[in-house]
Amino acid sequence: MQNLYDLGDMKVMYEILDSRAFGEFCCVSTPDDVPDGDTIGRFRNLLIRNELQKKIFDLVLEILTERGLILKNKERL
Repeated sequence: MQNLYDLGDMKVMYEILDSRAFGEFCCVSTPDDVPDGDTIGRFRNLLIRNELQKKIFDLVLEILTERGLILKNKERL
C-alpha cells in the first residue's frame, strides 16, 4: 500500500486506521492490530536491505492486475 500510493510510514498507519478499504486489504480488524509508523519503517527498511521490497511489490501488482483491480499500467507506476 505504501509503494502503490506513495505514502510515508506514519501516513500508512493513519490510512489503515481511517480507511476501511486499507484496513480490509491489510486484514486488520481492530486498531490494536495496526503497527505504529516506526514499526512500519523498520519493516520496510528490512525489506529494502534484503532486496525484497521490489520483488513483493511487483508480485502484488501482478496479482492485482490479473484480478482486474489495477487500472494503471505497471510501467506507469
